[in-house]
Amino acid sequence: MSNGTLLGADGKPDMDLIWSTFPQHGSGEIEHFTSYGQTFRFAIYRSGVGYEAVILAQPAYGSRSNGLHETHRLPGPNGFAKVCFANHPPDLPTAIALSIWWAECTSKYIRNGRSWS
Repeated sequence: MSNGTLLGADGKPDMDLIWSTFPQHGSGEIEHFTSYGQTFRFAIYRSGVGYEAVILAQPAYGSRSNGLHETHRLPGPNGFAKVCFANHPPDLPTAIALSIWWAECTSKYIRNGRSWS
């Protein structure tokens, strides 16, 4: 899987575009380039509880706190972290949308240190 731009004019994931681009179920890797020009790469797959998004690549946090809690991550397989979802997405398009939104929020946090709230 790959994406061009999956963000709408408002800077949020374009759900109509995502639903029309990706199947309801499946797995694979997706790369997202944030509005700040940073690159994130995810492996998205179905697990017993819904979908998971393993963070394969992302920029360093620099001087920002990189704790799992502060960065909304969980321990993942093989030393990678996973995106922390409040509820596991039930389908692939939702998992993709939440992953790219996490990347956008993380990119903003790295750039200006503002919390996600």
